[in-house]
Amino acid sequence: MKNLVYLSLAALLIVACSKDQKAVNNLEGSWVRTGLSYDGVTIVDTTGTTYSFEKCKVKKADCPGTMTSDGKSYDFTYNFADKGETFTITLSVLGIPAANTGSVIEQSSSKFVFNYTDTGGVLVQETLTK
Repeated sequence: MKNLVYLSLAALLIVACSKDQKAVNNLEGSWVRTGLSYDGVTIVDTTGTTYSFEKCKVKKADCPGTMTSDGKSYDFTYNFADKGETFTITLSVLGIPAANTGSVIEQSSSKFVFNYTDTGGVLVQETLTK
């Protein structure tokens, strides 16, 4: 009976990890931010922001990437949890890391929509397209 419990837990972890890995695999490559809103108000984004997500295995560590905005590049790390439904991105600006954790709204091979509440309590939603 004890072995059955351990096997069931292992199976659940494998399913969760594989969905997180699938989400990471979908993000690999370069993306352009095509939508941005703060507390539901759409903002016209003129920064030309792009995200580059590197190939990564979720079991090893957080995945690396680079964001370019207004001609400046910033390194970040990201990960997925909860079967690919929770997304965390940690961006360092001026050497201070800020982690934003939120929900995946939509994800496909050509579109990624996620949201998070920033440090000021504002709900931010970003739409990225390939």
